[in-house]
Amino acid sequence: MTGVQTCALPISYTIIFNIEYDDIGNDYNSSTGIFTAPISDKYFLSSNPSININSLLSYDASLTLDIVTSNRTYTIVREITGPSSTGTTYNIASIADMDIADTAYVVLTGKTPSLLNKTVSVLIETASNIGLFNGYNIGT
Repeated sequence: MTGVQTCALPISYTIIFNIEYDDIGNDYNSSTGIFTAPISDKYFLSSNPSININSLLSYDASLTLDIVTSNRTYTIVREITGPSSTGTTYNIASIADMDIADTAYVVLTGKTPSLLNKTVSVLIETASNIGLFNGYNIGT
Protein backbone atom coordinates (compact mmCIF):
# COMPACT_ATOMS: atom_id res chain seq x y z
CA MET A 1 0.00 0.00 0.00
CA THR A 2 1.12 3.54 -0.47
CA GLY A 3 2.61 4.77 2.77
CA VAL A 4 3.50 2.32 5.51
CA GLN A 5 2.44 -1.30 5.96
CA THR A 6 3.13 -2.89 9.36
CA CYS A 7 3.45 -6.54 10.21
CA ALA A 8 4.30 -8.60 13.29
CA LEU A 9 7.19 -10.99 12.76
CA PRO A 10 8.28 -13.77 12.38
CA ILE A 11 5.33 -14.62 10.19
CA SER A 12 5.83 -14.43 6.46
CA TYR A 13 4.30 -11.24 5.16
CA THR A 14 3.45 -10.64 1.50
CA ILE A 15 4.33 -7.06 0.61
CA ILE A 16 1.66 -5.43 -1.53
CA PHE A 17 2.76 -2.69 -3.90
CA ASN A 18 -0.50 -0.96 -4.69
CA ILE A 19 0.70 1.68 -7.16
CA GLU A 20 1.19 0.52 -10.74
CA TYR A 21 3.31 2.04 -13.50
CA ASP A 22 3.34 0.72 -17.05
CA ASP A 23 1.19 -2.33 -16.31
CA ILE A 24 0.03 -2.55 -19.91
CA GLY A 25 -1.40 -6.07 -19.74
CA ASN A 26 -2.74 -5.82 -16.18
CA ASP A 27 -0.30 -8.57 -15.17
CA TYR A 28 0.18 -7.23 -11.62
CA ASN A 29 -2.67 -7.42 -9.11
CA SER A 30 -2.29 -4.42 -6.81
CA SER A 31 -4.77 -5.91 -4.31
CA THR A 32 -2.89 -9.18 -3.74
CA GLY A 33 0.68 -8.22 -4.69
CA ILE A 34 0.89 -11.02 -7.28
CA PHE A 35 2.44 -10.69 -10.75
CA THR A 36 1.24 -13.24 -13.33
CA ALA A 37 3.38 -14.00 -16.38
CA PRO A 38 1.39 -13.26 -19.54
CA ILE A 39 3.61 -15.48 -21.73
CA SER A 40 6.20 -18.21 -21.21
CA ASP A 41 9.62 -16.53 -21.19
CA LYS A 42 12.38 -15.12 -19.00
CA TYR A 43 11.54 -12.25 -16.63
CA PHE A 44 13.62 -9.79 -14.67
CA LEU A 45 12.02 -9.51 -11.22
CA SER A 46 13.14 -7.02 -8.57
CA SER A 47 12.00 -5.23 -5.44
CA ASN A 48 13.40 -2.64 -3.05
CA PRO A 49 11.20 -2.10 0.02
CA SER A 50 12.39 0.15 2.83
CA ILE A 51 12.08 -1.69 6.14
CA ASN A 52 12.01 0.25 9.40
CA ILE A 53 13.04 -1.73 12.47
CA ASN A 54 13.10 1.05 15.05
CA SER A 55 10.90 -0.91 17.45
CA LEU A 56 13.74 -3.39 18.01
CA LEU A 57 16.10 -2.14 20.68
CA SER A 58 18.23 -5.18 21.48
CA TYR A 59 18.52 -8.20 19.25
CA ASP A 60 20.50 -10.71 17.27
CA ALA A 61 18.27 -11.24 14.29
CA SER A 62 17.94 -11.51 10.57
CA LEU A 63 15.26 -10.88 7.97
CA THR A 64 14.75 -12.60 4.66
CA LEU A 65 13.31 -10.95 1.60
CA ASP A 66 12.06 -13.41 -1.01
CA ILE A 67 10.76 -13.22 -4.53
CA VAL A 68 8.55 -16.30 -4.66
CA THR A 69 7.67 -17.66 -8.09
CA SER A 70 5.67 -20.72 -9.06
CA ASN A 71 8.91 -22.59 -9.77
CA ARG A 72 11.50 -21.21 -7.35
CA THR A 73 12.13 -18.86 -4.43
CA TYR A 74 14.91 -16.25 -4.68
CA THR A 75 16.15 -15.16 -1.25
CA ILE A 76 18.37 -12.58 0.38
CA VAL A 77 19.16 -12.67 4.12
CA ARG A 78 19.98 -9.46 5.94
CA GLU A 79 21.34 -9.21 9.45
CA ILE A 80 19.73 -6.55 11.61
CA THR A 81 22.49 -4.31 12.89
CA GLY A 82 20.55 -1.71 14.84
CA PRO A 83 17.41 0.35 15.06
CA SER A 84 16.69 2.65 12.15
CA SER A 85 14.33 5.58 12.30
CA THR A 86 14.51 6.16 8.55
CA GLY A 87 14.38 2.57 7.31
CA THR A 88 16.83 0.45 5.41
CA THR A 89 16.26 -0.34 1.76
CA TYR A 90 16.61 -4.01 0.90
CA ASN A 91 17.24 -4.88 -2.75
CA ILE A 92 16.55 -8.20 -4.41
CA ALA A 93 16.61 -9.09 -8.10
CA SER A 94 16.54 -12.25 -10.18
CA ILE A 95 16.00 -13.58 -13.66
CA ALA A 96 13.23 -16.14 -13.60
CA ASP A 97 12.15 -18.63 -16.24
CA MET A 98 8.36 -18.43 -16.04
CA ASP A 99 5.62 -20.24 -17.91
CA ILE A 100 2.36 -18.59 -18.89
CA ALA A 101 0.22 -17.98 -15.76
CA ASP A 102 3.15 -18.57 -13.36
CA THR A 103 3.13 -16.08 -10.48
CA ALA A 104 5.63 -14.01 -8.52
CA TYR A 105 5.33 -12.01 -5.31
CA VAL A 106 7.55 -10.55 -2.56
CA VAL A 107 7.64 -11.91 1.01
CA LEU A 108 9.32 -10.54 4.16
CA THR A 109 10.06 -12.98 7.01
CA GLY A 110 11.76 -12.60 10.40
CA LYS A 111 14.07 -15.56 10.87
CA THR A 112 15.13 -15.47 14.54
CA PRO A 113 13.30 -15.82 17.88
CA SER A 114 14.25 -12.29 18.96
CA LEU A 115 11.84 -11.00 16.30
CA LEU A 116 8.86 -12.85 17.76
CA ASN A 117 5.90 -10.46 17.94
CA LYS A 118 8.04 -7.48 16.97
CA THR A 119 6.53 -5.01 14.57
CA VAL A 120 8.35 -3.67 11.55
CA SER A 121 7.21 -1.11 9.04
CA VAL A 122 7.52 -1.56 5.30
CA LEU A 123 7.66 1.75 3.45
CA ILE A 124 6.13 1.97 0.00
CA GLU A 125 7.21 5.38 -1.28
CA THR A 126 6.75 5.58 -5.00
CA ALA A 127 7.72 9.25 -5.26
CA SER A 128 11.32 8.39 -4.40
CA ASN A 129 11.28 4.96 -6.13
CA ILE A 130 11.50 3.14 -2.79
CA GLY A 131 9.24 0.17 -2.36
CA LEU A 132 8.76 -0.87 -5.95
CA PHE A 133 8.23 -4.27 -7.52
CA ASN A 134 9.34 -4.72 -11.12
CA GLY A 135 8.52 -7.56 -13.48
CA TYR A 136 9.89 -7.24 -17.03
CA ASN A 137 9.84 -9.74 -19.86
CA ILE A 138 13.43 -9.90 -21.13
CA GLY A 139 13.00 -12.61 -23.76
CA THR A 140 14.97 -15.81 -24.17
